Amino acid sequence: MATALFVSVSASAQLQRPEKIQMQRPAKVMMQSTESAQLQGKKVLASQRVVEKKTAPMQMMAKAAKTAKAMGPMKSWANSMYYWRPMGTFYNTGTYQSNSYCYLVYPNFTDVTYYNASSEDKIADTQWLYGETEVEGDENNNLPEFYAISSGKLFYLPTLKYGQATFTIGEDYNYNQVGVISTDEVMEMTKWDTEQGGTYTGYDTGEYGFGTGVRGFDFDDDGTPEQVFSDGIVEYFDKPARPLYFTGLTLPVVSNKLTREEAFPDGMELKVQIVRAEYDEKGYPYLTDDVLTEMTVTPDNFTNYYTFAANDGSYGFLDIQSMEKDDFGGETPAPIIIEDAFAVVIDGWGQEGMDLGLFFGDAAAASYDWEFMSPTFEKYYDVETGEYKGMLRAYGQRPNGTPYCYNAWILLNGMFDVAYVDKDHQAFVAPIEGGIIETEAIFYEDEDDPSTAFHDNAINVYCSLPLYSTEEGMEDELNYYLLSANEEEEWPEWLKWTGASDDYYANYMVNLFQLTADALPEGMEGRSFSFRIVSDHGAKSEIITVVQGTVVEPTIKGDVNGDGAVTGADIQAIMNVMAGTAERTPAADVNGDGEVTGADIQAVINIMVGQ
Repeated sequence: MATALFVSVSASAQLQRPEKIQMQRPAKVMMQSTESAQLQGKKVLASQRVVEKKTAPMQMMAKAAKTAKAMGPMKSWANSMYYWRPMGTFYNTGTYQSNSYCYLVYPNFTDVTYYNASSEDKIADTQWLYGETEVEGDENNNLPEFYAISSGKLFYLPTLKYGQATFTIGEDYNYNQVGVISTDEVMEMTKWDTEQGGTYTGYDTGEYGFGTGVRGFDFDDDGTPEQVFSDGIVEYFDKPARPLYFTGLTLPVVSNKLTREEAFPDGMELKVQIVRAEYDEKGYPYLTDDVLTEMTVTPDNFTNYYTFAANDGSYGFLDIQSMEKDDFGGETPAPIIIEDAFAVVIDGWGQEGMDLGLFFGDAAAASYDWEFMSPTFEKYYDVETGEYKGMLRAYGQRPNGTPYCYNAWILLNGMFDVAYVDKDHQAFVAPIEGGIIETEAIFYEDEDDPSTAFHDNAINVYCSLPLYSTEEGMEDELNYYLLSANEEEEWPEWLKWTGASDDYYANYMVNLFQLTADALPEGMEGRSFSFRIVSDHGAKSEIITVVQGTVVEPTIKGDVNGDGAVTGADIQAIMNVMAGTAERTPAADVNGDGEVTGADIQAVINIMVGQ
């Protein structure tokens, strides 16, 4: 069953929406520089995996007989000096000034780590650059917690330098320009660099890299290969760096047949599932039973279909939307939010009469370790009995020791929506007499002139999307709204969202939110409330807290680290206080006895289990 992972925007007590009004703002918006890399000084341990130097346990079945795109320079391994695609980011192939690129699709305002994968003899002497500025790596010479705030959609990626040699992920070899898209729209994404990795049609005398065809493989090790056919694949993707708003897939397919009707006959179907994945103790992914969405594919899903110029085959594009059935049996689009590692599972091309395969690429040339690329797994069945035999993955090792793997070219249609609130806009104070809330933090129009100090009267939220929808007929609908940090808690009547402005979005990607509070009732010492800025596209901001008067108890009892939930992380936060590695806060004294001890850990456990 498909799981709805996003919050409905239907009217609810815990949601707040303002009227569309213009707000008064201080003359100067406090913005971080977009030119420098924002680095935090924390150490990040490398999670590099050692590639075993052994022969692949299977003969590579994916043959690239006809190349659709020439290979780019294999800088990812040829000079033994490169870095990996950050986990949770994906690629998009596009054009700029008539030149082809493979951009890294990167959620804006988000920390990611660039792992240095250079050889042991070089890694210590490699230097990180952002533009022309040298930036310091961590103890393993990785680039940790790197992010950039961009007022546009394109900005530079870090460069790794060794001597005179340089490497930048996604670099186009025809035009020396690199960049990152922080997308505000649905786009196609892949997990490997289609420019440097190469793209292949992958068919030869009836066999495909991934698709229809009978092959021989000795599954039972009796010395005689069984005749098996492929009926599907499993393609793993890492956990998105931010929640991924997923609307569907695009599958480039190829056939030995000359027409669509011969390749994918009418009446036949493929089944596609998005399944949540987890990792075992060795770091290898596996499927769970949690099916996030299921899609049926028919010939009607083709958007284009072509015959190769040599008249020896055909190819096309299947556009597949995530849908759900209504009470009347009809289907409507049903995007989902993906927050964990996941897999695309495709079944059904082994049906008699179907002749279809997928484009695929060689991930060895992509700037990423082959094991983390998770080679595509192909699902095999016995030709005679239809009995499931198992799965094989397409990987191996070249004579020069370079590992390689093949991946099916699956294009995710989605986007990263981000609502980021900096630390200075996470704590607000409401006047005792009521009125507009203001930041605890103090800002200055002129840092050298104390008389220019002010408290900001609006929440500054860095957003991927504009404040109001740009979809036709929905121009007055808000993309963002406010939700209780504790989703079980109703929005209080004393705090109201009264203003919103997108005046600064075009230049800074900042939307402004203004709230007002009622006067504190006589006899009440204080009150507080915590909430987030969220969207139906997956955005979920940091927690914002408004305090009026004097508040002693935390808004959520047991939420020691202030992330809006009571989890094992709060137990660790108490242990840090007890060990002296973290400052004591009122929230750490969960049971209210004036001390931070093991009794507070037990109190958190009791809250977690509902006692």
